[in-house]
This record gives sequence, structure tokens and C-alpha cells, in this order.
Amino acid sequence: MAAKCPFYQLHTDQLASKAADRIPWCSHMQSPVTFVIATATSGPAKKLTCGGDIRKCQIPPELRPPLWLASD
Repeated sequence: MAAKCPFYQLHTDQLASKAADRIPWCSHMQSPVTFVIATATSGPAKKLTCGGDIRKCQIPPELRPPLWLASD
């Protein structure tokens, strides 16, 4: 089982068709996909590739919380 990242977020965007679309973003200070990037650009779901799995984190190891350094 993958370790869940505490920074992984899913934003629910109500589209004109009223269908909900869940857009992933990362709340970490050094995030490659912030809330603004995720909601203001096209194709944000493809930019955050971790899926909330700490082992797939896109943040450089030196910028991650110390707890994560041991899990690499």
C-alpha cells in the first residue's frame, strides 16, 4: 500500500455541464502543481504525476519534509 501524501489535494470543479471534475494539486510550498496552476491551466491532471503516493513525489528530496527522506 502506498504512503499517502499529506500535501496531495483534489479540487472539485463544477463544469458548465454540471459534471464534477476532480483536479489534483499539491499544497507543499515547492509544489510543481499549485492550486492556481491546477485550476487556471489546461491539462493540470497530467502535470501532477504522484497520485498522492509519497514514493512518486515530484518535489526534490532536499525540499521534502525530513520524514520523507527516510522513505526514498
